[in-house]
Amino acid sequence: MHAENANFESIMKATRESTRHANTLAEPSHRVNTNNNFVTNNAASSSASRPILPKLSSVEWQLLYDNEGCLKCRRFFVQHRSAACPNDFPDATNYKALTQSFIDLIKKHLRKPLAAVMTSVAETEAVTASIAVLIAAVMGMSRNPTAYIPSNALSVIEGESDSDMSVSDRNFAAAIANQATWALMVLNKDLAPFTVPHLFWRCSINGAANGFPIMLAALIDHGSHVVLISDEFANSLFLKHHKLFEPMSVELAMPAEGPKRIVCLSEWVKLKLYDPSGMWQSKTVRAIIAPSLCVPVILGGPFLTHNNIVIVHMARTAIDKLSGFDLLNLKPLSLPPQPKKKLKEFFRDLQSDHKFMLAELDMVCAERKCKLKNMFERVKPIDVVAAV
Repeated sequence: MHAENANFESIMKATRESTRHANTLAEPSHRVNTNNNFVTNNAASSSASRPILPKLSSVEWQLLYDNEGCLKCRRFFVQHRSAACPNDFPDATNYKALTQSFIDLIKKHLRKPLAAVMTSVAETEAVTASIAVLIAAVMGMSRNPTAYIPSNALSVIEGESDSDMSVSDRNFAAAIANQATWALMVLNKDLAPFTVPHLFWRCSINGAANGFPIMLAALIDHGSHVVLISDEFANSLFLKHHKLFEPMSVELAMPAEGPKRIVCLSEWVKLKLYDPSGMWQSKTVRAIIAPSLCVPVILGGPFLTHNNIVIVHMARTAIDKLSGFDLLNLKPLSLPPQPKKKLKEFFRDLQSDHKFMLAELDMVCAERKCKLKNMFERVKPIDVVAAV
């Protein structure tokens, strides 16, 4: 009997030991609490040791603002902003402060592969691959590569795979392509245009005798050393022709093939132009008659100098320095404010207005009385006797 009890206790002890780890509620909570505390402490220590992403300094913020950057993902030359940023914050473990040298390297290496405009998908992938290779090459050119590479999830080299995609994946390539396109747009802003519109002044000139003024578009050309007028336009105005003391020979700027074509100019007329608003008129200048002129009148240096005209090409203005009138941009006329009346003048005007009001009222009443006088029939007086 004793042997059977001992055998039963040994079997129960072995069974309890085998199910002890699975059934934690059947045992005292010391072991479980100890393990939980250990896990909690490890988690707290790991979270405490995890680095925190530093805040943007004023210098970094200014660099991102000046170079089309995003304040969230901290990338340069992107088309989104922090409010609509599709990317995550940079990894704090590999983050380095943003510097101007990194921006200079980005511009330097993005400028070369963007010399041609790519349109097809294959060419776009080629540009993307070349840009990715250039950015990867920056890592080998610097002694401190991480100082010039923006820390983000798309530019971190990780994994131990032997595949060819050891630098970046397609998402990284697409992101670099977007940055390259935006950088090209920024760089193209500094390129000068091939052409700019001419400066035409819409003006008027006195017509023939007893005729109305004629409107014309005069070309302002400060590069011309003379004032020119078309022979047909001068003849239509019946302007008096004068002979030059010495004929002027001019050569065409772009002659046709063959010998040079030289034109001799020998006559001139007096010319005076007006602004259609009537607020400005030019001084009289001498315009040389030119055959087959492309415009009716070309206002060259003598006209601009004699009338004190200052031209600003960026603002497209031609302003008279003395009066401040702009020939190309007419502004609405602003009347000077009327001075406030004194109290004595106010009462004097009030008395005068009162007299005029009484005189007008007497005139209106007399006229109305005359109209109503013959409008009604005359009524006989009542006969008292007949009424009784």
